[in-house]
Amino acid sequence: NMKTKYQNLISNLVPYCVLAPGHNLNLNRNILGMQLDQNNIFNPLLTSSRDFIEKIYKMDELTFGDQGMQMEKWVFFDCSVMPGFVFGFAVKGSDLDIEDRTLLGIKENEIFPVSMYIAIPMLERAAWFGHNLSSLNGKLRKNLSGLGLLTKAIALELFQIKNLYGATQWDSRALLIHRKLGRMELQSSFTPIHSKNNTLCYKSEPFDLIDVVSERQIIDESGSLFDPSIENIFKIQKRIENNEKFEIKKVYFYEGKLQIYL
Repeated sequence: NMKTKYQNLISNLVPYCVLAPGHNLNLNRNILGMQLDQNNIFNPLLTSSRDFIEKIYKMDELTFGDQGMQMEKWVFFDCSVMPGFVFGFAVKGSDLDIEDRTLLGIKENEIFPVSMYIAIPMLERAAWFGHNLSSLNGKLRKNLSGLGLLTKAIALELFQIKNLYGATQWDSRALLIHRKLGRMELQSSFTPIHSKNNTLCYKSEPFDLIDVVSERQIIDESGSLFDPSIENIFKIQKRIENNEKFEIKKVYFYEGKLQIYL
């Protein structure tokens, strides 16, 4: 019972991957009726991959530039595609109107990445760290509703990730997506060595893909509403450092504000 919005995205978008050679992964599997075309698996060491990867940089700038958080090219290379992977979806220029094509700087016969999820393997056995989740949903005139969640969900399935760490900010709408994809056990709630100290780090075991795309919500109703002020997230951090356990029980959006339950 996949939701129509996810079916539409899979039908209309082109999956891609950026992956260094030597990763023994089966990327030929059929996931939700979607399969990766060999031509859309880009080796970051080849000059022929440059044009497409430059488009990823442009997408990143469109997504994070206004927050001052766009990725340096060397970070993408050193910390993303060489040790880990990038998975995402691209749109065909012919499926966009002239305004969207102009914004992206493409012709009808080109594809342009509209989402990406980056994960990096950790030293902890079989554990990964989610480095970046972004999509152009809301930046284009084309409706891409659900794209962020679908991108991460398929990436986790494609790379068979069962043990995931991640970081995000308390005021980020990405919290909604991360919680829909798995339980979130806090590892830190206040992270002063990050460029944004209202960053939380979490550990997650992803839910089953079919449950996610059919929006069978797995929610713990036992939490209480949490106000993530700097004072409050610092207090929780102190308690985490005293070995208390905290989990983000549920997250939803109400009247323009994230409602977070711990």
